[in-house]
Amino acid sequence: MRDNELIITFPATLSDLELYISKMPKTVRKFHDSAMKQLRKIVKKNELIHAFEESNTKTTKTGIFVVSDSKIILFINKGGLLGKVENEVYNLKDLVAVDYDIMPNPIGQVWTNSGSIELKIKKTLGQKKVVIKNIDEEKVLLLKTKLEELIN
Repeated sequence: MRDNELIITFPATLSDLELYISKMPKTVRKFHDSAMKQLRKIVKKNELIHAFEESNTKTTKTGIFVVSDSKIILFINKGGLLGKVENEVYNLKDLVAVDYDIMPNPIGQVWTNSGSIELKIKKTLGQKKVVIKNIDEEKVLLLKTKLEELIN
């Protein structure tokens, strides 16, 4: 991940992520700060973060896709004056399959990334399919490979 000439290498700790976020521009940082507050409650202090990617965690909502040692966390930006952030947490042990896709853009280059990750997650009855879109094409295969490593 590269932003404001700050580079973060993965796996990273929560402290590394906090430093990275503190270097972001103020308008971007507000959402990330809210997500970090929730992430500190979800992830244990000694747990490592393997991915922290801005993406479309819902079809029309932007957010952050986070992979830790034991969980997948999707932060969804609900917007508004208060910058509300919702999250969905899935245990890696419930992850059944991971796939990825790079969708060609017929219009040419636009302001979105064309990579997506598809997760199949075991539920009490059946499976749930979760698709995370707008992931950088160069990172999507790396994310898929890392997720497969963590579940095997």
